[in-house]
Amino acid sequence: ADPAFMSGGQATPFPRLVGTAREADALAEAFGSQRLESYRGSHATERAFRQSASTCRWLHVATHALVEPQRNHWSSALVLAPDEAVRDDGFLHFYELLDMDLACEVAVLSACDTNAGRLVAGEGVFALSRGFLAAGAGQVMASLWPLHDDAAAELTGALFRDIARSAEAGSGAPIAAARYAEWLQSAKRTLRGSDRFSAPHFWAPFVLTVGAGAS
Repeated sequence: ADPAFMSGGQATPFPRLVGTAREADALAEAFGSQRLESYRGSHATERAFRQSASTCRWLHVATHALVEPQRNHWSSALVLAPDEAVRDDGFLHFYELLDMDLACEVAVLSACDTNAGRLVAGEGVFALSRGFLAAGAGQVMASLWPLHDDAAAELTGALFRDIARSAEAGSGAPIAAARYAEWLQSAKRTLRGSDRFSAPHFWAPFVLTVGAGAS
């Protein structure tokens, strides 16, 4: 979350998303003493993602996304921090996800348009969310249109508070897909009942897509 988009003091077209830092803070508070790996600022690199994502039960990415639905879906990417040590530009592309081996129950992509993409006849929509499913994520929570930074922080914070409470009370067994759907709906209701984020534009873009292996 909250990657440092600037590299070597160079200007960047990607403004900081302050709400993504609040998302990471909400996760840290929700999970408390439970094991949590968090990468922010200059540490939120593709290399860090690759090193940790394959062992996560829950995966949360809060950043910018580059998505042009009418173009080749291979160019879609999540924007992470550049890593000069390995000459990485910081873009985690759709095609790179296909080489990964994820085992998370849920991947939460808190970035704009991560469930939007080019419609391919007979195949469906090729979005970044599909790349995570292909890599092995059981479910993916992603957005159908651009997110509001503060609203996304409120929604994902509410979602992970429910996940963390269940994890603390449970036996460690996988959580049924229907439970994640319930928690997402509960988080949406929380925003819908607020004064600031009651309009559908704020809470409606998040959808949950279930992979073939989810129960």
